[in-house]
Amino acid sequence: MKREIRFALEGRDWWKPFTVYWIVFIILYVPQFLIRSGSQTAPDRVVLNLIVSFVIAFLMMIVGSIYAIVFFRIMLPKIIVADKQLAFGGAIGRYVWLNVSGLLLSIITIGVYFPWYFRRITAYLVSQSTIDGVAPQFLGKGGKLFVNLLLCFVVPFVVLMGLLVLALTLTPAGGAPGSTQLLTSLVTLVVIFLIMVPMVYTIYKWYVNIQWRGYLLLWRTKFWRSVGFILGQTVLTIITLSVYWPVAFIRIYRYFCARTLVTEGEREAWRLAFEGPVGKGFGLLWGQTLLMTITIGFYSPWGVTKIARWMLNRTVLESPPAA
Repeated sequence: MKREIRFALEGRDWWKPFTVYWIVFIILYVPQFLIRSGSQTAPDRVVLNLIVSFVIAFLMMIVGSIYAIVFFRIMLPKIIVADKQLAFGGAIGRYVWLNVSGLLLSIITIGVYFPWYFRRITAYLVSQSTIDGVAPQFLGKGGKLFVNLLLCFVVPFVVLMGLLVLALTLTPAGGAPGSTQLLTSLVTLVVIFLIMVPMVYTIYKWYVNIQWRGYLLLWRTKFWRSVGFILGQTVLTIITLSVYWPVAFIRIYRYFCARTLVTEGEREAWRLAFEGPVGKGFGLLWGQTLLMTITIGFYSPWGVTKIARWMLNRTVLESPPAA
């Protein structure tokens, strides 16, 4: 038995708030661009650039928080899962405060508080997204996310970058500076790439941990198998100079769906499945992405909505096969 997911959002539903946000984003970054276009050697200019960058990032966080609540209020009622409509009742003031206080605490603690900050805003958004009038509960813990980030990002990054510095130190002098710099950049990109994939995996698995009534939404998979699959799709995208990326996106989404379960107690009640054809999705994703690029992002409400509607309307809840 299957239960359908329906997504009825249109680009015209949210183009106005998006356009305002996009214009504000451009305006706020003009001062930073002008400062960076000047000399970077003067100490006073470096300090000014840092101050302006921080102020702009802080303002954009506030603007982004306001926009997020406005967008969720528009978007979530357009989603119907198994004949149950979603709704959103989040408050702008509360969400802005959660982000401002969380950012300040993360800065004061040199990033240590960030997992708990991320957990607070996630729990708030989930609690305000009601299904059939009942609010879900987010079960992820800040401490678990801290350990995941420490093991999957911080430690590997420090170790790999340390090995890179050691290799550069042991490299004989007299080599071409340009080639050394290019090699360093390439190795750094590879290191970041190798770290980002397992980090995204652990964050997603931590994030998909939501309880609603007697049901639990979770992601059941194996670390190495999943990371290997994502790495393989990403490598194919790189080899094909990004031509393959829509196929990679669809296959990774299909992979994630097939392992996203809804359980009731110890019993699997439902499992997500994606039924969209890869060929159709390839043309759609490439076409809409090109239109968004050509219009410098202003077409995004229509492009993103068409892609999301195509993906979600082909995503279903399937009951497990009879034993």
